[in-house]
Amino acid sequence: MRYLLLSICSALLWLQGSSQLSVGSTDPLYIQSGTTFFVDSLVLIPSTNTTVSNTNLTKSYSSISGPGGALSITRVYNFSTALPTYNGEAGIIYDDAELAGNPEASLRIAYRTGPTWTTTTSGNVDPVANFVSYTATGQIYDQITATQAGAVLPVTFTNFVATLQNNYVHLNWAMGDITGLLNFDVQYSDNGRNWSTAGSVSAPANTRDFSFQHSDLNFTNRFYRIQANEVNGIRTYSKLAAVRKGETASSVSIIRKGSGTVLFFNGSVPGVIQVYDVSGRLLMSRNVQQQQVEIQGISSGAYIIHYVIDGKKMSKMIQL
Repeated sequence: MRYLLLSICSALLWLQGSSQLSVGSTDPLYIQSGTTFFVDSLVLIPSTNTTVSNTNLTKSYSSISGPGGALSITRVYNFSTALPTYNGEAGIIYDDAELAGNPEASLRIAYRTGPTWTTTTSGNVDPVANFVSYTATGQIYDQITATQAGAVLPVTFTNFVATLQNNYVHLNWAMGDITGLLNFDVQYSDNGRNWSTAGSVSAPANTRDFSFQHSDLNFTNRFYRIQANEVNGIRTYSKLAAVRKGETASSVSIIRKGSGTVLFFNGSVPGVIQVYDVSGRLLMSRNVQQQQVEIQGISSGAYIIHYVIDGKKMSKMIQL
């Protein structure tokens, strides 16, 4: 175990190299109370002895965006495994070019625990030293950055599942934070391009879990998504959830092949296959003459494929 025995007035510890901290499970890092500990420009001065293990700390330069155009500074620290319960001062040294429009005098630390972002209500800003900090009491960090006082960082979907029941499709979703949300629209599509609204669900304060039942079962394959509507007019979408009803003439398997992907049709072979992104943009159209179709030049993500087998139009969501 590594012990850092520096006092708050001692020389500062800097970890050089790739601006990140890697700590394994067998060699934890022990930070003694009162030690000033630097990783890149993240500063921790714990008021109780703190042990960090099995995590990798990295830095990104993209702002976290939230409702109403709120932005974090363009310095965001990410823990691969959450930093455990922390007590003491936590701060960030930033550059003026990283403010992303936030008034420097009103900067506050913002941190994510699980799916929820919290902007601290108190703290200290030193515009000469370009340092913002606050005193934490029992916080757990997955990410940490800074934004202006009162700013709300992202409305996030933490779960979305669509399940076929006997008489309806049951939809469940969960949110990390609903501050600034007006309601949700439940949307569905039989082809992944044209969307209709099945209904709306209100977003009462302090609620995190939501559900909806869609009684229209006139489909073979269907896609669902949830549109979160904020009071300021901003819309945020969930990931897609797919539901299949009945048997199809051919099943599709996804096989990884180097940097590409192979679709394997187990059964009848379609004449043409088309690949669309989730916004409905056609990315690829290819004639099919055998059971294997190789897809290349498309980045990782969710896509919808369309094909016709025995005169029957089929759709399927795939993950590349």
